Amino acid sequence: MVGFALGSAVAAALVVLFAKMTRGRAFAGVILTIQVVSSAGVFARLPELWPALVHL
Repeated sequence: MVGFALGSAVAAALVVLFAKMTRGRAFAGVILTIQVVSSAGVFARLPELWPALVHL
């Protein structure tokens, strides 16, 4: 679960870099929306994930 959150953060950083290189604002907006929605799923499950995060 923690790996998925880290993967999302890395993916978001790559999307930002790609958007800066291509200057594709609309494309970046769509990808960013997808990232926010998937991240919201992670935050919704945070109460379940918190014990795992504390033990890292």
